[in-house]
Amino acid sequence: VNQSVSEKSCRNIVRSILVTAGKSRGYIDYNSANTASVSIRNFMSEGVEYFQAKHYTEAFYVTTAIIEEVVAVFGYTDDSSGALSTCVDETFELLRQISSVADDEMKQKIYQRCISVFKSKKLAGWDWHYEILKVAVELIRNDKDFDEIQSLLDEIITEDNRNNFEYRHAQTLRVTLIEKHKGGKAALQYLKDNTDNPEFRRQLIRLYLENNDLDDAYKLIIDGIQHDIKDRPGLADEWKHFLLRVYLMKNDTDNIIRISRELFV
Repeated sequence: VNQSVSEKSCRNIVRSILVTAGKSRGYIDYNSANTASVSIRNFMSEGVEYFQAKHYTEAFYVTTAIIEEVVAVFGYTDDSSGALSTCVDETFELLRQISSVADDEMKQKIYQRCISVFKSKKLAGWDWHYEILKVAVELIRNDKDFDEIQSLLDEIITEDNRNNFEYRHAQTLRVTLIEKHKGGKAALQYLKDNTDNPEFRRQLIRLYLENNDLDDAYKLIIDGIQHDIKDRPGLADEWKHFLLRVYLMKNDTDNIIRISRELFV
């Protein structure tokens, strides 16, 4: 394994692959994207070798180069095959593996880089924008780190963004952050405090049903139906399906018939 690799050399390798791919047309077309993905994957294999040899710094340089440089060209790339996207996804998996076994100094370096990339919005517009912050969440060590990420999420979880896709993304990440630093009980309370998020309501209903806590499930379901019946009738129907499960568990024949008619007739 070559340990002389640097962050700059890794970036140059990835850039060279991408520049070559787009040289003939001025953008990376379908075939060129597929060809480039093979070269990128081969380079990622070098990162895996560094990782297996416990050269975590070099492996980290490979991952950051691939993630940041490849995502940067998606604006003028035909990746309809998903070949380059898959490379990025696989590189994130390698980054998580490095994060899980590196020493404290290396983990801090990864944490700081993830925060920096998130703040720079280099990956904005893609799910990876939140994946990079999720890696940082897994690496928090203290209240300072917790507060730093909380502050970043506060900028997104605002009333103006309530109906925005990023709002839900940030809420989900906040659950992970709270659970990581403050424990499962605090994370559960956050879910309960934010049941206007359909995914949180869904998780809580399933939890209540699994625990045979039918009264709390019923209250949350009825609240969901009332909340969504006007503007999101499809979601209200989902809550009615959960309500049917409650009535089935209670052997409440009259209500089983009533809700079944609403749903299926």
